[in-house]
Amino acid sequence: MRYQFWRDTITSAFDLRPAAQPVAVLLSSVLTSLRQQQARHGSIKPSLNKSWFLRLISTREKHSANAPYPTLTHLETYAENTYSTLLYLTLSALPLHSLTADHIASHIGKAAGITAVLRGVPLLAFPPPPNHHSNTAGMGGSLGTQRTQQGAVTLPLDVMAECGVKEED
Repeated sequence: MRYQFWRDTITSAFDLRPAAQPVAVLLSSVLTSLRQQQARHGSIKPSLNKSWFLRLISTREKHSANAPYPTLTHLETYAENTYSTLLYLTLSALPLHSLTADHIASHIGKAAGITAVLRGVPLLAFPPPPNHHSNTAGMGGSLGTQRTQQGAVTLPLDVMAECGVKEED
């Protein structure tokens, strides 16, 4: 994934100079609309926080190798920095500022993130064979060469050890 592209896209959108990319143009439009709402309604301040977007991108980049999480706490931190952050961004676009709502978003985001990791176990542990169709030769696929993909188990190592499960199993 092109992480620097996404950092640049977010930065240009927040500067209201979006690149000619649909996501950047739409985000810039939303930011303009939110700023206009702020100007009209001084007490109600919906906004989006650029640092939350960058937090999400950095966290995904850090975990792009699909290494196992050392502990359950590390997995919770990943879920907080990705799934919960998406919920914080959603809440911040509303004229709602509530510690209770933020707290609920944190728990829902962590639950969703942990669920996503659990749902991904079969796909990461047992990746499908590479696509050897002739129409993928120009995109990294190649006919005649066998390339094996190594599976990855991203479950927390401390929980696996506690349950007597080995990554090799």
